[in-house]
Amino acid sequence: MKRRWDIDEIGHGIASGRAFTPDVQRLEAALELPDWIAEQPEAHLLPHIRRVVESPESPHDLALWEIVDDVLVVDLVRKRPGIRGDDMEVVLAIVGGFAEPATHIRQRRIGDSFEYDIATGVLEGDSVFAPHGHLVRLRVRPKAG
Repeated sequence: MKRRWDIDEIGHGIASGRAFTPDVQRLEAALELPDWIAEQPEAHLLPHIRRVVESPESPHDLALWEIVDDVLVVDLVRKRPGIRGDDMEVVLAIVGGFAEPATHIRQRRIGDSFEYDIATGVLEGDSVFAPHGHLVRLRVRPKAG
């Protein structure tokens, strides 16, 4: 049996995730719309990212940001060496600052770094605002040296 976590004793789940499928499919459909991604993510999202990362207790520094293929790409560097278990906690605090009613986060480990792809947006009927979305890639890497 392949364990799902360190103390897993049964090796399988108890149900499907079907209950959330309709909303996930709505976000997927919005992502496919040709004009759903909003302009100027650096103006709308970067201030929220800076607020979390530039706080004195943040374990990360903002190394750089750029727009790549309509995605706001933000590089964060850990202030201390090594892989940190609190990366996800900080990423969720960052995303919490700009998350819209529909949000998806995907984490990937790449060597000693992590990438978090975030799709967030307002779907039809979610808000008084028109449907729109944002794409963000947070890259977290260790401090050099």
